[in-house]
Amino acid sequence: MFISTGNEPLGTPLRSSEGVPRKRPTIAIDGPAASGKTTLGRILACRLGFRFLDTGVMYRTLAWIAIHRGVSLSDSVALGKLATSDIFAFAVEESNASSEERDKHRKLYTAEVGNAASQVAQWPEVREALVKQQQNIAGRGSIVMVGRDIGTMVAPRADLKVFLVASAETRARRRMLQTGEADSFPEVLAHMEERDRRDTQRSHSPLIPADDARKLDTEHMDPEQVVEKIMSWLGDS
Repeated sequence: MFISTGNEPLGTPLRSSEGVPRKRPTIAIDGPAASGKTTLGRILACRLGFRFLDTGVMYRTLAWIAIHRGVSLSDSVALGKLATSDIFAFAVEESNASSEERDKHRKLYTAEVGNAASQVAQWPEVREALVKQQQNIAGRGSIVMVGRDIGTMVAPRADLKVFLVASAETRARRRMLQTGEADSFPEVLAHMEERDRRDTQRSHSPLIPADDARKLDTEHMDPEQVVEKIMSWLGDS
């Protein structure tokens, strides 16, 4: 069910009185792992004809490269250099990207890579390098961005900020369905809880909702219901 923040921001409407999207808005969607950010963000971007960027994939890609190149996940300097090197090239997904192009990222959603991504994301050198890239992308507008610090760090002036929540148990089940992993539910849940702990307690860019974000509990909502709720906010005044 939708949970009201109690003091939801009025903000600037993203749509004119005729229902036409305003020029080049940025929509920020944050939340913990498997809260539905990627699925919902992609659907929303497709509906609006916007570009889409899943910043979590950037950290997963960096972690995957580090693992396969033998770069220690505790070596913040080496990881920071890797994040700014030519080998780390990341493209923004257009709203009409093919399912084949999206499936290329499936290998990034294993428990190993997810845990590694959370480890590399704790280093200021990595976050500073990737946030800079993300801000350059956000500056061009007309985009839906999803991650863990979009509304607080990457795009603090985003036209609409949404923070998704759901229980760790629900998110663990979603991740199992998404990846088809052989790990048992207790193992996936343990990974999820450890990821939550690391993300919320890190000193640099912790996972917290922006003060002016609208919170949305997706526990008992299907993707279509969540998207419709967010779409309804686009015309708020």
